[in-house]
Formats: sequence, C-alpha cells, structure tokens
Amino acid sequence: MSAGIRVLCVDDDPDVRSLTATALERTSDELDVVTAGCSREALSRMTEGDDLDCLVSDYDMPGMDGLELLEAVRADRPELPFILFTGTGSEEIASEAISAGVTDYLQKGPGLDRYTVLANRIENAVDRRRTARARRESERELERYRTLVESITDPMYVLDEMGRCTVANEAFCELHDVDREQVLGEHITEFISRASLERGVKTVRRLHESGRESARFEVLVGAGDEQRIGEANVTVLTDERGEFAGSTAVIRDISDRKRRERELSQYERIVELAPIALFVLDADATIVWCNDEFANAFAEDIDELLGTRFPDLVERGYYDERVIDKYTDEVRALLSSSVDRERAKYHVQFRNADGEERIHDVHTKLLPLEDGAFTGTIHAIRDITRRRRYQRELERQNDRLEEFAGVVSHDLRNPLNVAQGSLELHAEECPIENGAETGSTE
Repeated sequence: MSAGIRVLCVDDDPDVRSLTATALERTSDELDVVTAGCSREALSRMTEGDDLDCLVSDYDMPGMDGLELLEAVRADRPELPFILFTGTGSEEIASEAISAGVTDYLQKGPGLDRYTVLANRIENAVDRRRTARARRESERELERYRTLVESITDPMYVLDEMGRCTVANEAFCELHDVDREQVLGEHITEFISRASLERGVKTVRRLHESGRESARFEVLVGAGDEQRIGEANVTVLTDERGEFAGSTAVIRDISDRKRRERELSQYERIVELAPIALFVLDADATIVWCNDEFANAFAEDIDELLGTRFPDLVERGYYDERVIDKYTDEVRALLSSSVDRERAKYHVQFRNADGEERIHDVHTKLLPLEDGAFTGTIHAIRDITRRRRYQRELERQNDRLEEFAGVVSHDLRNPLNVAQGSLELHAEECPIENGAETGSTE
C-alpha cells in the first residue's frame, strides 16, 4: 500500500467525527483524515477540488442522509470508494446501500476494534481502486503502443530473451510476405540472415552491458531478388530486476542509400585518379573541396586550402587580379536566363609555388541552386602551358617559313623573267619552217 490515503469522514455528531478521525489515524499511519459535519459540506469540499481517496459517511443525518450523499457522489466520482459507517443498521439499509453502489458497509460499535476494521476496509478499498486504475492505465498505454507500432511504416519486431518474435507489425509481415501468425513464436533467424543475427547479438550485448538506450546495426532482410539492406535501431528490454528480457527493433530500408553511397565512392575514386585539377567554391567564394591535382600547384596543402577564400589566393600572387572580374562575369552570364549554356570556358594566368608562370584552361559550372539561390561553382582546370608554347613555336616557324618563301620567290623571280624573255626573243629570231614543222622531205 502506497503512503498517503486521504479520507473524508462525514458525520453530524462532532464527538463521533473527532473520535473516528483520531482512531483511524492512530490505527494506520497511511491515513490522513479530514471531516465534514453534513452531506452538503462534504459535497462542497469535493466541488472545491479536495483530492480524496475514500469517503466514510454516517447514514442517519439531517437534510441529506448517507444514501442520498452516495447517489450524489456516484454522479460525480463513480470510482471513489464510499464506505457507509452507521450506527443505524438494518438489512434493509444494507441492501439499499449495496444496490446504490456502496463500496462497503460497516456498523458502528463499542470499542476501538471497529475502527481497526474500518481502517482495514478503507485501505483495501483504496488499494483495489488504485490497482484497477493502474491496470486500466496500463491497458490504455498498451493500446496506445499497439496503435503506434501498427502506424509505423517501417518494419518493427519484439524478441524475447531467446530471440523469438513476440510482436511484429504489419510492415514487418508485408516485408516477408507472411501472416502475423507465421511470425509470432518464430526465431528471428527465419527472417534475417545469420550474419545479421550475429551483428544484432553483439549490438544488443554491448547495449545491455553499457546501459545505453539504443544502437544501430545493418541487417539483410528478405530473400533472393527481394533481399534488401536495412538499418535496425535496436533497444534492450529488461525485467523489473534489470535482467535481460529481450529486445525490440525498427528496421529502416537503406538499400537505396547504400547504393548511392557505393556510387558516390566510385565517383570519388574516379575524381581522385583523374589527371585534372578540380575544386569547388561556395557562394562566398570559399574553397570547400579540392583534389590533390589542384592542391599540388600550391605551397599550401589541402587542409590549408580548404576554407580559404579564392580572393586570398589572388592576394598571395597565385592568380592575376583580372581573374576575379572574369569569374564574376562568367558566373553572372551562367545565372542569366538569356544565356543558353551550362558551363563557361576561359583561360587564366597562374603562378605556381615555384614562381613559374602557367596558363590554365578553366571550365566552370554552377552548383545546383537552392530555392533559386546561388550556392557556388565547381571548376575543372587543365594546364595548357606546354600546348600554348608548342602552338606559339609552330606560329613562329610558320612565320619564318613564309619569310623564307618570300625571299626565295623574290630571288628567283628576276632570273626566271630574264630566261623567259630570252626564250621568247630566240623564238622570234629563229622561226621554224613549215616543212620542218610537217616533217616533209621535198
């Protein structure tokens, strides 16, 4: 019995009221007794919110007797224990009281033994009420949990200490295409892989030993082509002594997330292996990511470059100041709806950590917008210094070749003109006869 039973004693005789209150409190330390001189005073105390655990009332009282008070109490507090403690007793009154829903009926008598009996009856009545209330609350809580479990769209199960399923929601049954009756009582290995079970056992053991509330582990569910990767959020169950009593888990399907992670990992490896310098600027022109190929050209390492604003690289002499205007113009153009292109291409001058001048071919693309707002840019860089030098060397060689051809052409033009003129004069001075031309022998 928990401490603190508040009892209201109603009796029109002040001596009886005082004796009853004193005797009850001396009989049991659990009882805290307050009194009222009539039924209306008792109802007034209840209306004012007096938190009572039990009401003890005489029967024969002026104005409103004990049974009328019982009827009024039942209309407002049907579960409140009501004990009729009367000196005017008869079978008729007892029968009427029981019919009216009295909790208990006890006649007054000489000596203090009657008050010991009354105290026991009060404690028993309050104990039954509290037990019934706790049971109803437990049932309501259980029903709330059942509703919650069934409303969870992720598969959920509860295991006993032997690993047998005691609860499984509809989502869990649908995942395995089985009826609930086929799940309850079965060992969890019927529904998850052996490797998943081993991970789960280790996780649950660590939880129980550490006292933590929950943990996660990966689990394979389903079979064949329908097998999926899940993330089980598991919680340990214990009994009233703190002993292990099982576990409960909610499984979230992470198959798509694991696939995306694998793809991302592959892309990251490809990017790291690509012989192209790559870096990303956020909306504030701060470097938020770069690969080794990009960082190798600087005196700083990757950790120092990350978080550096691009204008700082200009101030350190790596880039010409004109690159900022060029970048701004190109990004503004990409953001403009009037430009039908997804990337910008331009050349920039770069001075590496050794002070060597280089030429970079830069491709710039916008990062995905967020709610229409600019979020940054990604850049791919190729060092075209050697190619540009080769092109310039070819241009110089072509210029020299054209110059040489011009000189040769000029030097040969006069002798050729003289030879051509001499040939024409010779032809005029030595005409060929017709006979010679026709080959006649006459």
